[in-house]
Amino acid sequence: MPRPTRCSGRTCARWSGRSRRRSCQQDRSRTSFARVRTSICTRYLRSSTTRATVGRTSPPRSPSHAIRKTTSGTNRTSIHLTTGKHLWEFQRRAEAKAQPLPVAFAIGVHPAIALGALAIGSIDEDERAIMGGLFGEPLELVKCETSDVLVPAHAELVIEAEILPHERVAEGPFGEFTGYSLGERQREVVRVNAITHRAGAYFQDIAVAHLDHLLLSTIPMEANLYRAVRSMVPSLRAVRVPAPFTCYVSIEQRIPGQAKNAIMAVLGADLYMKRVVVVDHDVDVFDDRQMTWAIATRCQPDRDVTIVTHARGSDLDPSTPEDGYTAKWGVDATAKPALASYTPRHRVPHDVWARINLADFGLGQP
Repeated sequence: MPRPTRCSGRTCARWSGRSRRRSCQQDRSRTSFARVRTSICTRYLRSSTTRATVGRTSPPRSPSHAIRKTTSGTNRTSIHLTTGKHLWEFQRRAEAKAQPLPVAFAIGVHPAIALGALAIGSIDEDERAIMGGLFGEPLELVKCETSDVLVPAHAELVIEAEILPHERVAEGPFGEFTGYSLGERQREVVRVNAITHRAGAYFQDIAVAHLDHLLLSTIPMEANLYRAVRSMVPSLRAVRVPAPFTCYVSIEQRIPGQAKNAIMAVLGADLYMKRVVVVDHDVDVFDDRQMTWAIATRCQPDRDVTIVTHARGSDLDPSTPEDGYTAKWGVDATAKPALASYTPRHRVPHDVWARINLADFGLGQP
């Protein structure tokens, strides 16, 4: 594959007053962004990977996030930054110096880039290394036309912008991954400087508040939670994120208290985690029916439910109070005092199954 050159294969529209090339003039208010159906009809960018360059450290700390943007006006818009996350932290650092934060929104990227952008790590980690690891080769990047931000060379469309300091504007409503349409809130302001795109570019989007709003993000989330729990409970078997703010954990509990350690590890490992259920290794966390059964038959709420109050959670949780704090809770649905001494599960013996040929009854294997 040839080495990409600056803005190779793209056309460019600048918003510094008028376009430098008359043939490339564009007004963003006329760009075909999809509308989100809510009580108020609003245009949003719902599926873009965001890059920000902070300072001139080497290597540059360029976190990636898949986040939403709302479009309004000609070259000014708003952006939702999740409180406490990396891009929020970088914006606050720039704002403390009264400086804008250069960013770029890449739309229409390879799934490996989107997955790497959602990876959870320390604030100093550069997700581009993860993207390159998923590709098995160095990630191809080009520099933006109006800043030093590096973006995926083969993105369908790139919006070059700055998050402005000390400016806020009303944003919303928006259909969130929780399944609710959140109302209007004050958000940070973005000034767009240029758009570059491939000839005949495709505009990638997601259906908000539905499964494709959740599936990709749960992969790195589960990996991060698995790492966090395993550091506390080496006998961890499985981790699953089945729904917003929820985690299921399966462990082989070797000593009393490991289930509670797993609960605390999950609740502290991710801002979005609000509810965690820990079960024994004989329960399949990918089977909701088994999970419900374990909670009902192995848990006593007065003994086995842990509640953590006044914690920082997601501001996208519609139940979160105005002050931004939330309560989190964990359910220890493991057998007590131990699985080996607990009332045994009733199962059909294997030798009985071996004598039965279900095909004789038009059925499959057990």
